[in-house]
Amino acid sequence: MASLPRVALGVLALAVIIAVVFWVTATGSVGQDLSIATLCVGFTIVIAAMSLRELLKGGAE
Repeated sequence: MASLPRVALGVLALAVIIAVVFWVTATGSVGQDLSIATLCVGFTIVIAAMSLRELLKGGAE
């Protein structure tokens, strides 16, 4: 199983790639808004995964 930092980096890398695609393909401020929203969702997923890991790790002790 992959460790969380690798998973977190993978999710962030995927979010950055998707954000760049939105930035380039969408016109005007819509592309910028979609890019920032994509990055926010990516960060949220990473934070949720880390919180869940800490919750499960704390319960195992």
